[in-house]
Amino acid sequence: MDIDFYSDTFNIVLGFKQKANCDAIRKMLEDKTHRYIVSECNCDADMDKADLLIIDGAFLEERRDAVMGYKEKSLPIFFPVLLVTAHPQTELVTKHLWICIDELVRMPVLKIELFARIEILLRARKSSRDANIRASILKKEVRLKNLLAHMAFGGGFFRISLDENVVTFFGKEGEDDRNISLDDWLFSVPDDYRKQIETYIFSPSESEPFVLSYPHAYSDRWDIVQLIKVGKKGNVLYGMWMDFTKEKRREEELERLLSERNVLIRELQHRARTSLQLVSSIINLEEKSADSPSVIRVLKEINTRIDAILFLYQRVYSEKNMYSPTLGDFVKELVPILLKRLIKKPANISLDISVCDVETTIDKANYVGILIAELLILAIKRGLHKIQDPAMEISVKCMGSHAKFLYHDNHGSMDILQKDYDFSIAILKTIAENSLDGKFDISVTKDTGFCFSAELKL
Repeated sequence: MDIDFYSDTFNIVLGFKQKANCDAIRKMLEDKTHRYIVSECNCDADMDKADLLIIDGAFLEERRDAVMGYKEKSLPIFFPVLLVTAHPQTELVTKHLWICIDELVRMPVLKIELFARIEILLRARKSSRDANIRASILKKEVRLKNLLAHMAFGGGFFRISLDENVVTFFGKEGEDDRNISLDDWLFSVPDDYRKQIETYIFSPSESEPFVLSYPHAYSDRWDIVQLIKVGKKGNVLYGMWMDFTKEKRREEELERLLSERNVLIRELQHRARTSLQLVSSIINLEEKSADSPSVIRVLKEINTRIDAILFLYQRVYSEKNMYSPTLGDFVKELVPILLKRLIKKPANISLDISVCDVETTIDKANYVGILIAELLILAIKRGLHKIQDPAMEISVKCMGSHAKFLYHDNHGSMDILQKDYDFSIAILKTIAENSLDGKFDISVTKDTGFCFSAELKL
């Protein structure tokens, strides 16, 4: 059922010589003012606005040629004519008369019968108008498909002449070139994309080559067009127009697979984060119930290492770019969190953090976080927070594919060979040399303090 048909409005023009019949018909149509716009035909030009012409015999006899002429002029769209007659013998209507009229009612007529005949004629008119629009679209599509087939052999090259408003598609050697109007060519381009092409074509300031891929307006194919202006006025353009559908489908498939991969990775990150939070919570409970200061210290150190990993997953999980976290922001936010875990008053330590804004992988960022956590654990073990005016400096400077990592604090009383620090030194060595493919150096003096430097591959 054509739902739109019942919401449309139609223009009905009345052509009557007998005023009584005209008034009777107009009165019956008053109930449909929301649907019918009724007017009288005072001249032939009034037929131009009509969707339906209702006439009597006298009007038809006087202006038969005008009615026939307008019906022919409207073709292929159907122009309906309804004849209203009071003649008792309607079977006397000749074949010649049926060429002019499409339906007939005899007065007096029931309102429901009149409306039924009117609706049938209007539906036929709307169907013919819709069919004509579809036929016009199909003709243009066929013409464009023929041109595309022609272009497939000619390499897809064409020339646009703005002066002539013509697009010429070049055939192979020995084949004729084919022409189409610029409007017909743009007909296949959806509105939003068409505006971009038209802006480039008709803008005198645009001189750079133009490339655009777009979906076909009346099929599921994708096209790609490349244009370049030639000449001082830019009124001649050369271009290439190709079927881009296979490449677009591959691109959409890759985007779909990438989206699925992102979902899976986020799910893995979420589960890793949840597991780390569970382990951290268990250690927190153990820490609160422990009596031995040495046990509490060990549990704090373990939780600090977990916090370094957990913070990375929390940060990456909330970022759009979850594959390449930015190292600078990550380190600046991580250090205060870890210090707060290790000591009660982290604000007493002066921090100087300078890290280049380089993107790295999740694994590399994770190792940098563990490296920093171990250096902070080592600093607290050595009693940095207990000296007067404790200060700490962390910097990462980018050098091509490598980075210079530097940690420095102003507490120099430490024996590197002390057994209590063996585990931390082993972790630093493993991460710097094995995980980050670098080399490191540790130096401690009473004057300069503690310094850890490493060249790392980020």
